[in-house]
Amino acid sequence: MKNIITLLLIAFTVTACKAQINVRKYEKKGVYLKEIQQAIEYNLSQIKMNEPEYYFIPDPPLTKQHYFYNYFTEKAKLRMVELFEGKWTEEEIESRINLNYEKDTLNPRNEFYKDAKKIAKRDSLPLQRVWDSMLNTRIEESRKNIADSKYVDDRVINIAGYLRDPRFLPYLKKMDKGNYVSKEVELALARYGKEPYLSNAIERHYKRGSFGKLAYICSNEVIEKLYKYAITKEGLDCDSNGMDCYSLLAESAMSRLVILFNSEGMAKEMREVKYEYEYPDYREPDKSYLKKMRTITKKYYKQFKEQEPDCENVPVYAW
Repeated sequence: MKNIITLLLIAFTVTACKAQINVRKYEKKGVYLKEIQQAIEYNLSQIKMNEPEYYFIPDPPLTKQHYFYNYFTEKAKLRMVELFEGKWTEEEIESRINLNYEKDTLNPRNEFYKDAKKIAKRDSLPLQRVWDSMLNTRIEESRKNIADSKYVDDRVINIAGYLRDPRFLPYLKKMDKGNYVSKEVELALARYGKEPYLSNAIERHYKRGSFGKLAYICSNEVIEKLYKYAITKEGLDCDSNGMDCYSLLAESAMSRLVILFNSEGMAKEMREVKYEYEYPDYREPDKSYLKKMRTITKKYYKQFKEQEPDCENVPVYAW
């Protein structure tokens, strides 16, 4: 979830007196894990608007071991359950009611305000009284819609799948209605190892070359797919416009294998090959380069293929 993901803390833009803690500051200085845990707990309890400004997870503080799982305390996980259940406080409901459009009386396209003027003229009533009454009705409608809403933000689903807490699983399963299941729910259930979501998600993201999504799923099946891609694919990895081709397609899959194997040795050997090609004179990756990288990949695949991947240590930037 590379795009997302650098994403993951529920933090909303707020107009109320309480605001979210900007966790981005924790990337710029050394902090204790407890500080991040407290920030996440606070932000999860201060959701003020329907659309989040960002969900953000900083890089690990002090230790790389199980850092992401440790960001979310029991209190934070219980709040996650409330988000799945749509349990909003009255303060949260009030803060999510947005009447910016209705109140923009200078907007020539504001049909709401035009209707208020028509009713006031028709019934010979003060415009302000009619408009206030219409606004109050709209507020009550919005309040009821928010309280009754079953909507869960995609990023909440992504967090739940990543954490793999058994308490989230029943809610994710309920989101599979009829013949439709969203890609986010499918991905989250795939990380739980549930079928047919696991097989479907792996096949979908393998065909698309979405290695971040595969790393998020984190399973032995994913490792097999990434290894197959790394050993067989040629060509350059370019952006959607066919430009900015910086690395080989196979190398993109290899980078996720390094993460899933959690192998400093594999990362070190690959860095040495890269260094060999970059210094003293930069050379484009060629068949010789790819052969060396594949030799390293085969070596570590043989070493780690029978082991369970260390899914608790898949970093957010890998998504």
